[in-house]
Amino acid sequence: MNVLTKEYNLTQQTPLIHFQSGETGATLRASEVKPKFDRFLLKRLGDGDYEKGIDTARENGWLIGEHPALKYKMRFKAIGNVSKSNPIYETKDKNGKLKTFCYGCYFLTEKNDTTQSSFYEKVKLQIICFDKELGQHRTEKKLR
Repeated sequence: MNVLTKEYNLTQQTPLIHFQSGETGATLRASEVKPKFDRFLLKRLGDGDYEKGIDTARENGWLIGEHPALKYKMRFKAIGNVSKSNPIYETKDKNGKLKTFCYGCYFLTEKNDTTQSSFYEKVKLQIICFDKELGQHRTEKKLR
């Protein structure tokens, strides 16, 4: 088995409200991202047709069992300093009246949720592909 490893530096765009916000390094979960990324890759393999992409991946032996999951692992690692904040904050409007805002309104959490949000300087994504041909195909088709 030929293993191909690629690393990408990501820039965090929005605060992360994580169920493990107290844990150092809590960031994106690969178990949440990989199925969505698999779907994206399979659609690209099928030139926009998800089912055709699954067939192509199956013919090449790139699927894990019978599931529409490609043979690679994904890991996220938070790098650098983290800034944490309460998702609920107060500010004054132009008339000096105190207003309460919360990220939760955007992220669909409850207003009284006290989970802290995290913002990391950098997040590193590592993709470990267990089929070199799949990894090379992904690069050749510009699926990055």
